[in-house]
Amino acid sequence: MVMLATLASGMDFIIHACGILDSFNIIGYEKFMLDEQIIMAAQHMLADLKLDDHAFGLEAIMSVEHGGQYLVTAHTVKNMRKALFVPGLSLHGGYGVWVKAGRKTLTELAREAVKKRLETYTQPPLEPESSALVEKYLLR
Repeated sequence: MVMLATLASGMDFIIHACGILDSFNIIGYEKFMLDEQIIMAAQHMLADLKLDDHAFGLEAIMSVEHGGQYLVTAHTVKNMRKALFVPGLSLHGGYGVWVKAGRKTLTELAREAVKKRLETYTQPPLEPESSALVEKYLLR
């Protein structure tokens, strides 16, 4: 979670952010995917808050009587998913959901994500000058 402090300080170029294992001796593709999720969560936590009457839900607050709750108000139902960060690799639900999904560990889910990313990867175009430089470097 050092990434939260790093991003909060305003860094926008971080060389070693994902996948680092064993004091930079190796990289783990599964850990890379999990670290991406942590960075996205930190970015979500640090995002600017919109502070207006709609964001505060003042109408919803005024409509709930003493002892009531806000979870069933139309405002909450409409806006609750925007307020939370839901990581893509985690299962959402209780023990029963995990069992029905095949009892996969987080590492197994990350491994599947790595496989999917590699299968769907498309190499971006490279300018001819850049390609020549890379080729020259690789031949050394």
